Amino acid sequence: RWFARLGQKIVALLDTRTGAGRLFEVAVRLRPDGAKGLLVSSLSSFSEYQRERAWTWEHQALVRARGIAGDATLLQAFEGLRDEVLARHRDAAALREDVSAMRRRMRAELDRSDAALFDLKQGDGGLVDLEFLLQFLLLRESGAYPGLRTPRASPAILDALHAEGVLDANTRAALQVAHATLLDAGMRCTLDRRPRRIARDERIELAREAIRDAVRAQGLQFDE
Repeated sequence: RWFARLGQKIVALLDTRTGAGRLFEVAVRLRPDGAKGLLVSSLSSFSEYQRERAWTWEHQALVRARGIAGDATLLQAFEGLRDEVLARHRDAAALREDVSAMRRRMRAELDRSDAALFDLKQGDGGLVDLEFLLQFLLLRESGAYPGLRTPRASPAILDALHAEGVLDANTRAALQVAHATLLDAGMRCTLDRRPRRIARDERIELAREAIRDAVRAQGLQFDE
């Protein structure tokens, strides 16, 4: 109960709106068992959930997950669990369908693109498409290539996938450029306090096409 109240306090502090805006948006609905689950769980409970009941998209979230506070023993235990879950053998066809289905659902609900503006994050060929592609490859290949379980950031994951022979040099380079292009455009919107939707230009379209080509090459289907 004490830790649950501490968690609520931290979330409230991070989510407070000030004259300079919100410090950090915390999506507590993404915890184990969703909105009906406990805000705080023990490591043993979290481990059981990840091993027995977590959905594929929750394992995708572990690709980027890392401990940011706590004693060294706790952080080491979390890293061990993450490594174990990512290394699990998965049926490639089932994984492909799970990842594709979740991305289609997200795009239908969250994509704010229209005829004039492109949603840098949720749009077709946007940053989330790239994230889902990398998560799919990492979950599919991590059992065979332990080095894939270490990086968290997209550029480092791309480098690791290339180093292990999962991605060829041309694809890695094209996706690196695409990620940098879309991320730069998104950061400019954030700094200007604008929504992350921009007019399509040649650089954006080239980035989108690189991501779409790589998604199709892996047999993923993110559009209806």
